[in-house]
Amino acid sequence: ATVRELMSCLPGPDFPTGGIICGIDPIRSLYETGHGVIKIRAKAEIVEKGNQEQIIVTEIPYAVNKEMMVKKIAELVGEKKINGISGLRDESSKEKGIRVVIDIKRGFMGSVILNQLYTHTQMESVMGCNMLVVDHNRPRVMNLPQILQAFLDHRFEVVTRRAQFELKKAEARAHILEGLLIAVNNIDAVVKIIRESRTKEAAATALIDRFGLTRIQVNAILDMRLHQLTGLAIEDLQADYDEVMKQIAYLKELLASREMRIQLIKEELLYVKERYADKRRTEITYDDGDLDIADLIPRHSCVITVSDTGYIKRVPADTYQTQHRGGVGIVGMKTKDEDHVAHLFNADSHDIIFFFTDKGFMYWLNVYDIPEGVRTGNGKAIVNLIKIEPGEQIKAMLTLNKSMFDMENMSIVMATRNGVVKKTALSQFKNLRNVGLRALIIEEGDDLIGAELAGGTDEVILSTAKGMACRFVESDIRSMGRAARGVTGIRFKIEDDYIVSMEVVPGENAEAALNAAPIDDDVELPADDVADDVADDVNEDAADTDDDAETEEDNGKPQLLVVTSGGLGKRSYVDKYRLTRRGAKGVKNMNLDEGETVVAALRVKEDDELLITTERGQITRIPVNEIRKVGRNSKGVRIMNLRKNDRITSVSCIVQVEVENKPEETEEEKFVVKAGSGVDYAAQHFDENGEEIYEVEAEGSGEDADDAQD
Repeated sequence: ATVRELMSCLPGPDFPTGGIICGIDPIRSLYETGHGVIKIRAKAEIVEKGNQEQIIVTEIPYAVNKEMMVKKIAELVGEKKINGISGLRDESSKEKGIRVVIDIKRGFMGSVILNQLYTHTQMESVMGCNMLVVDHNRPRVMNLPQILQAFLDHRFEVVTRRAQFELKKAEARAHILEGLLIAVNNIDAVVKIIRESRTKEAAATALIDRFGLTRIQVNAILDMRLHQLTGLAIEDLQADYDEVMKQIAYLKELLASREMRIQLIKEELLYVKERYADKRRTEITYDDGDLDIADLIPRHSCVITVSDTGYIKRVPADTYQTQHRGGVGIVGMKTKDEDHVAHLFNADSHDIIFFFTDKGFMYWLNVYDIPEGVRTGNGKAIVNLIKIEPGEQIKAMLTLNKSMFDMENMSIVMATRNGVVKKTALSQFKNLRNVGLRALIIEEGDDLIGAELAGGTDEVILSTAKGMACRFVESDIRSMGRAARGVTGIRFKIEDDYIVSMEVVPGENAEAALNAAPIDDDVELPADDVADDVADDVNEDAADTDDDAETEEDNGKPQLLVVTSGGLGKRSYVDKYRLTRRGAKGVKNMNLDEGETVVAALRVKEDDELLITTERGQITRIPVNEIRKVGRNSKGVRIMNLRKNDRITSVSCIVQVEVENKPEETEEEKFVVKAGSGVDYAAQHFDENGEEIYEVEAEGSGEDADDAQD
């Protein structure tokens, strides 16, 4: 029989403590080679209790100490290596058996916590197996067919030798019974010989001579007792002799037939099975146990919010209602008096988030690892989720899928407040580690503004707070290592100007962009690029403003949405911004009122939606198509009514995509990250009339306080 056929009746090891063996292939490998490794997991069930989940462990791997396992779980929770566990109890008893209860915090998924427990504790253990036997006085490693054949050979030999032994014993018994039957059938003559003999030896000799008996038979006759001469005893003696003769005939036939001995082995094994077999305790699953946690997470659209003091949360996108242009918005995050919403961006639950800090390091986190909270909750301290260094601040965030790491020409383009840009191949960030990776060198007095993915043929648009914009091809930036500083992206025309947004858009000439040579930072640009750069901006100051601007028809080309701190916004086609070279001064982007600045310039589409955040924590969500398309030099239209002393600080764009392999969820949204500006202002809570609201905060600190406020 083949190993596959044998596994139909021998599926795998069965351990006395139960548990779950992960995967058929390791067992098959063990059976085929005689050695292997089997992964065993504790048997656990996730149950609902109120609005929270519990993990109940009822079986553990073989040779695992339950007390040590529970202690290890408690240590991991205390060290914050596993987040989301609020309680741990050992309720095991003789009546219940093993029962370990793990309480899950609200907002965490029990399936994810269980997978982490399997990874970091003895709830999952590995057992090495070697089928080492002594065969013919020599140690050997056998596979399953070999060891079964050796067992059958051994059983065959045992049955043969046992039959030979029993035959010899039966023949000896029959020999004695034959002598006794001769004696009882001639009892008068036997008694006479015995009475006439002077000694036992003389009687034995006389009996041998008279009846032809052997010494063994004579001794048995002389040892007989008188009660054995009764009629009933004589009948029993004859029956015993007949039974022994039948046994002798059977044993001789058994020894003469190999098939009979094999059948006997089978019958004996079936007898053992019938008498001693019980239900299998160890379950075998058809997967290898190396589950990707993402397989346990339902795919859905999320809004990620990060406060200035480092609190992060994830909420479903549909938490925020779509409002029309000019809406006031709703509170998206309850911030403390000294805190405010610094970043708001969008992601799919299966994406990876890259966090870029003011120190030039990149940290990463799976979106589904961010605890899900309520819209007005504070969230969780981000230092408990990623190993950010003390004093570091997150300045830019980027979402991507793991499949992007292997895409050719895929890079990350970064820009700083002082106009420095840098491009690094995405593959240099492929080896994700728990500690931060150096992404770029940031000079003193500078700060990171944004990070975007670029595909080699794209264009970069840098927008400044004073209303300027510089558009150039991505290939103008040479690819650098992670530890490089970068090159000049824009030369500021207006004093005290700085970068507020960077966007990457598809290039007009992909082939030319791929073949174009990057510009060195010390190369002098043509005069028409650096002398004025605003030759086509004549009469911009006299351009249309607000709703008087003429609306342009949609031509399908990329659009740039510009939003000011005062609540104005406009859409213009990217090709309206003259294409220059990297390091140029740029063109006029928007006419601004005194004290007003540009807070964001985002690439948008007709079916996109915006999430707009103010410094007081107000959030509104409006469709992009409600903001009219106007010329590049227009002032724009009002997109959000601001309360007194409030101003827009962050704008994020949402795009619609269909989810693969989920036709029933074709309206599900996926978010593309667009980081906000993160202007530093203290946040307060206000009611609809602009009056300040004081709220009672939960006592305590750290995660306990977070949970109370959630």
